[in-house]
Parts: sequence; structure tokens; C-alpha cells
Amino acid sequence: MNEYNDTEKRVFSAADALYAETGKMPTVHAVRKECGVDMNTTCELVREWKERKKRELNHEKIFQLSQAKVFNENVAELANEITHQRAKLEGFILGLRAGGVRSGSTLDVRDRTQELTDLLLMHDAIIASEFSRFADAKKTLDVFFEISRGCRAALSNAYMAVMTAD
Repeated sequence: MNEYNDTEKRVFSAADALYAETGKMPTVHAVRKECGVDMNTTCELVREWKERKKRELNHEKIFQLSQAKVFNENVAELANEITHQRAKLEGFILGLRAGGVRSGSTLDVRDRTQELTDLLLMHDAIIASEFSRFADAKKTLDVFFEISRGCRAALSNAYMAVMTAD
């Protein structure tokens, strides 16, 4: 049993190294070449390693997608709130500029208008920042989608190879 554990460690270690190096699922031949284990054992252990790796990648992908969903919801809420506040502030500024304030001096009106203008600029900066974060998250999701598509293609090719070999 100890010998099998050692063999398993060698095969898994070789598969991990090849995956880290190439970013692709390693072939049985490549793993066998790295660790020098017999073909049947290597084949069995590489199959097990690939199943574990796919589960790991799927868990990571699900986590990333759930984080992206929460992020998207937060961005949408923030964008709606900022849009609502911006509309209120713009209306107030237009009212101030049109002379809609009956009390206070002209200086107070100018100060208030400047404060509101600064608030609008701050809201614009927040929106830009959040949409930038959203774009970064989308790029990450696009990469995961491409990895997933590559895994599906490799799995399909492997399935076809097994089916045609019989």
C-alpha cells in the first residue's frame, strides 16, 4: 500500500507539474515519461487526477461566477442609486441657477451649487471606478469560459477517441 501511495504521489506530482507548465491537461504518455511508472498504473492514476482536477476547476468556476453575480448585482444597485441621486442633484442645480432659491445670499447659492457640482463629479468617479471593476471581472469570466470550452473540447475528443478505439 505504501508503494502505491508513493506511485500515486509521483504520478500526481508529475501531472501537477505538467499542468502548471502548459495550462492543459497532461497526457498519460507525458506523465509516464516524467515519472517512469508503468502504463496501466499511470493511465489509472492520470484518469483519477484529471477527474479531481476537473472537479477543482468546476468548484473554482462556480465560486468565481457566484462572486461575479453578487458583484454585478452590487454594481447595478449602485448605478441605479447614483443615477437617481444624480438626477435629483441636477434638478436642484438647475433650480438654483434659475433663481429658485428665495432665502440666502447669492454667495450661499454659489457655494451650494459648487458643493452639488462636486458631488456630481464624485458620483461620476464612483461610477467609472465600479464599471472598471466590472470590466475586469468580465475579463476574468471570459478566461474561465475559454478554459471551460477547452476542457469540454478535450473531453469530447477523449470520448471520441475511446469510442473509435473500441
